[in-house]
Amino acid sequence: MRDISSSTLVLRWALCLVLLACLGSYWPGLYGNYVFDDPANILENSRLAIKSLELSALRAAFWSGDAGPLGRPFSMLTFALNHYFTGFDPFYFKLTNLVIHLINTVLVYRLARLLLPCFTAPLSEGKAEWGAVLVAALWGLHPLNLTSVLYVVQRMTSLSALFGLVALTVYVHWRSLSYPPRFRHSLCVGCLVCLALLAAVLSKESGVLFVPLLLWIEIVLLRGRRGEVPICIGRIKLIHLAWVSVLLGFFVCLAALPAYTDPAAFLRRGFTLQERLMTESRVVFYYLRLLFAPSLSELSLYHDDFIVSMGLLQPVSTLLSLLALGLVTVGCAWVVRRSPVWLFAWGWFLIGHSLESSFISLELVHEHRNYFAIIGPLLLVPALLFQIKAERLGKVIYTGVVGLCLILAFLTWQRAEIWSNLVDQAAFEAATHPRSERANYQLARVYIKLLDQGRGARYASLAREALARAEQSYRSSNGALFGLIHLAYYQKQQPSPDVVESLRRDLRERPFQNSNIGFLDAFVSCQISGRCKMRHDQAVGFLVAALENPTGDRVTRSCIDKLLARYFSEVAGDYAKSAEFARDSLAEVDDVGGHMLLGQIHRLAGEIQKAESELDLAEKMDRRRVWFQEIKGERKKLAQASSEKTALQKAVPEKEVTGD
Repeated sequence: MRDISSSTLVLRWALCLVLLACLGSYWPGLYGNYVFDDPANILENSRLAIKSLELSALRAAFWSGDAGPLGRPFSMLTFALNHYFTGFDPFYFKLTNLVIHLINTVLVYRLARLLLPCFTAPLSEGKAEWGAVLVAALWGLHPLNLTSVLYVVQRMTSLSALFGLVALTVYVHWRSLSYPPRFRHSLCVGCLVCLALLAAVLSKESGVLFVPLLLWIEIVLLRGRRGEVPICIGRIKLIHLAWVSVLLGFFVCLAALPAYTDPAAFLRRGFTLQERLMTESRVVFYYLRLLFAPSLSELSLYHDDFIVSMGLLQPVSTLLSLLALGLVTVGCAWVVRRSPVWLFAWGWFLIGHSLESSFISLELVHEHRNYFAIIGPLLLVPALLFQIKAERLGKVIYTGVVGLCLILAFLTWQRAEIWSNLVDQAAFEAATHPRSERANYQLARVYIKLLDQGRGARYASLAREALARAEQSYRSSNGALFGLIHLAYYQKQQPSPDVVESLRRDLRERPFQNSNIGFLDAFVSCQISGRCKMRHDQAVGFLVAALENPTGDRVTRSCIDKLLARYFSEVAGDYAKSAEFARDSLAEVDDVGGHMLLGQIHRLAGEIQKAESELDLAEKMDRRRVWFQEIKGERKKLAQASSEKTALQKAVPEKEVTGD
């Protein structure tokens, strides 16, 4: 008993040491700032800035997301709670992400502990425990997971993984019981697994992949048996039920496929469906290289410099990657009976990437997509180590594995140090990815901010150099041209006519990318604030050119119409023209925001009844009560405008009578 207790104590200390190493490796990065999409999704979402825990405020925050088809409400709710307790200080948002990552590390340990005996039998309890600690260490300390922790908005990924890992761990634990559980116990487990999977999906849509991962575990490892006895639900064998579920899932995906393969959606990405699929075959092996041979110079927040495959031989690695995908899959299937770990690890990895790295019109490369996908390949490490028979060789390899964990921890710490300072991060990203438009554009933005803070005129030339590199980058969009316009106004100068004309032409003729909406919104806000002082015809020309772009869809045109409505209302003071664009926006997409905007324009124009009518429509459409604060505030403004108008109407006759 003493030996068992001491061994258990050592294992617990080992796991605690892994968690402390994770905490220490990531800690410097907690002092960094928001990056990339963080401000748009968090700081600019007013519904997350809750001031009470009232149900109405929490509900509005819960449904306030616009990322993905479901809005990722669980993640949005945690952002709102973060703000309620700590404000928008990025330190505490990142600290919450780190806590989630530490919990996930424990879950990975527990899941690995349950799965490893399925690979190598017989396997002693001690080896299984140490193997699980190793998997947790490799996963928790790997620098490839850093963006899921320090890139705040990717809490969506880590939170979804938390719920998904809970579902898998509970299910595998239930299946590992040596005795048949009672029906009531099984029912409770089933309900818990389903609720956890639902929470994973509501945190991020990729959480749905934990369903096929659960089926993968059952089919490849557990095989519908408890020991040598097949498990039956009624008269149906569990393994048959699992295969039927796979078949049904396949037909569901097939039915949903047309909605995600619209050629118009890929135009805005700058590649076709075929080019994406060919490119992703290379991306899969790129991820594997980052997993097994991570390098600080390759790891990045931005991977928009990844070369798109234009054909099977352009580049030639496309054909090689497609062949390798087939050969590896066939090879793993060939040895599945003797060593199922290979097929299991490879299948887990591919399932983990089957949503975001396949046919959906998303960006090509993001590191956070590997967050739970790499768990499968990492299970290979202890499973293969356990097969080593030579004692001396085994000691050398085990020492090497410990060294590998230390190297991963050091790389993660180095990367977290870089992320702890926005200027250092931007400079490092631009230096290691010189062909990335986003990296150079972000560096220019940082320099412009330093220029605005009065840090020195030299930052203007540095910003200009970064924007020049952004313009010459791989498949550049319009970020550099917008940046040059903002830089000119920060220097209290007028932008170059050539830049203005080039931007207008590109907005009209080049495939309209999603980033253009953000650029145009920032430009309109700059005009409204008075910092940018471009002539009305030129400013409106940008928006009209974007509106005339043939690659824009209804949602894009609706957003641009709203920007035109805002511009004519708040800059030009032309309420009639502003209302016309607001109605055009509603004709494209009939939404709450459009009716709110049109109501505000009518209020500013003194058309109180029309404003009330639009506000009533907005309130009626707001079934989830997401806009309740905005509607409440607008009603107050409307009541005040109505009383002022009534007072003015009463005052006019009195003056007329006095005058007579």
